[in-house]
Amino acid sequence: MKDFKAIQWFLDELPDLQKNGLLDASTAERLTAHYRNELNGNPVRNTLFFCLGALGALLIAAAVILLTAYNWDMIARPGRIAISFIPFLLAAGFGMFVIVRGKSGVWREGAALFLGAGILSLNALISQIYHIEGEPAGFLALNLPFLLALTMLFRANVLALLTAAALIPFTCFLLQPDGDVPSWLAPVYILL
Repeated sequence: MKDFKAIQWFLDELPDLQKNGLLDASTAERLTAHYRNELNGNPVRNTLFFCLGALGALLIAAAVILLTAYNWDMIARPGRIAISFIPFLLAAGFGMFVIVRGKSGVWREGAALFLGAGILSLNALISQIYHIEGEPAGFLALNLPFLLALTMLFRANVLALLTAAALIPFTCFLLQPDGDVPSWLAPVYILL
């Protein structure tokens, strides 16, 4: 596997090497052309590595979820609560890493989605542990403000699209007279 950071460092050093007389202009140009091609690489291969990595991560996550779900009833309530917080805490740590390091693009989108999923799973599991009854609209009323805040914090387009997709049925439910969510929330969510 190529060390892209080392290649980028070498490309950044080439002008200094040329200025100090260690390389002539033609050699520097040939090295630059060669290593630029190395950096660009094969996009199909990069996409394949990304897809295989994502598939591997999903399979590992699914295995952990299945193992936990199989033994869920045997775990005491404090243990279940602790397990419920794990996805949220991991996602929050990843989100802090992305913000502190100033990552952009895919990193911000991924962190926003991961943190949104962490919040949704935390609220769903806590509701299940304490047997909190409710309608899907109540669950959305609890989670949509968090998702909207994450959308603004990470400037995440994918999370904004998913939040908008969740707002449409939620708003339709709020406009029904028998909804269990306070009706004063309908105009607030419509304006958002």
